Amino acid sequence: MTRMPLGRLDVRRQAGSHLGSAIAHALEAAIDEGRVRPGERLPPVRALARHLGVSAATVAAAYEELAACGRTRGEVGRGTFVQEPEAARETPRLAGGAFSHRT
Repeated sequence: MTRMPLGRLDVRRQAGSHLGSAIAHALEAAIDEGRVRPGERLPPVRALARHLGVSAATVAAAYEELAACGRTRGEVGRGTFVQEPEAARETPRLAGGAFSHRT
């Protein structure tokens, strides 16, 4: 198994939440802790799915959730990249499986 550049992900699925949301929260924690820095590329969807033992669709949903709240941006053919903090400042942030606004 290949080593993921963001280290160990602590994916904690809460009752009633989608596994993709739990993965999104774990990735957001990795970003907040500095394990993945702005401008860095996240692992390809299929590679992370294989690493976590989930479907590519589940990881894609997690990446879409992060992009929707401004934490990442996807570039066709290049990958998914962590956004600069300024870009995410005024966008919704993940909280308990739903979006909430930062204060």
